[in-house]
Amino acid sequence: MQQFDYVNVGDGLPSAPIISVEVTPPDWLNKTGKYQIEAFLDTGSDCTLIPLEIISSLELSIVDTAVEITGVAGGRVEGYACYANIWLGKKCVRAVRVYGCVSKSLDNRVLIGRDVLNQCCIEFDGVNSRLTIRD
Repeated sequence: MQQFDYVNVGDGLPSAPIISVEVTPPDWLNKTGKYQIEAFLDTGSDCTLIPLEIISSLELSIVDTAVEITGVAGGRVEGYACYANIWLGKKCVRAVRVYGCVSKSLDNRVLIGRDVLNQCCIEFDGVNSRLTIRD
């Protein structure tokens, strides 16, 4: 079991479930790189978004043409699909289809969606501003 405190993201805004994650290439690429970055755990997002810099740094293979990803408020970003392993502490979700986007649109963070979250047992405790990832 791993516990993480929520992070203060600004005046007047509630604390948010932001943790440090590691992104690594999927096993079949036989590459050894890793990229450490903050991630916002977003239960309202269908998919996981990563900054394009991670795709370049880890030499991930883009597997499809660009797609338009629309947020709940109607904002749109262009995303490039690739596969990566996402490490939430000691928990690894392997070979997830993620979308690379311009980092400015992600506030230079990874956005972890339900495609990853649904493969983990995570308790969001808003009262105590803490999240727990169970093994």
